[in-house]
Amino acid sequence: MKLIAKILLVLISIPVILMCLLSINIRLQFLSSGFWISAFEKGDVYIKTSSVIENKLITRVVAEGGKESDVTVLSGLISPSSLKYFFENNIDSLLLFANGKSLEMMVYVP
Repeated sequence: MKLIAKILLVLISIPVILMCLLSINIRLQFLSSGFWISAFEKGDVYIKTSSVIENKLITRVVAEGGKESDVTVLSGLISPSSLKYFFENNIDSLLLFANGKSLEMMVYVP
């Protein structure tokens, strides 16, 4: 009977330990700002997001009766560099709050 209990304990404890290690690894990776910033840079998120926003803005302005030239003022605000600055500031701030290193959550809005 003791042998069966020991075998069951070993069989149950190994997956539990592996799940704990996996969850700690995932938690540390997802709550790291470097992970998100590098993932966004590798995936060209800033360039793709700015082009999608600009295209949607142009179609919306044209649908409302405006001209494409009316969008030139707003398109300067939607550049990949400004989106990168926006995302990186907010990612750092949100993850500091999520990790408990900051008492308040600051969100940057240009």
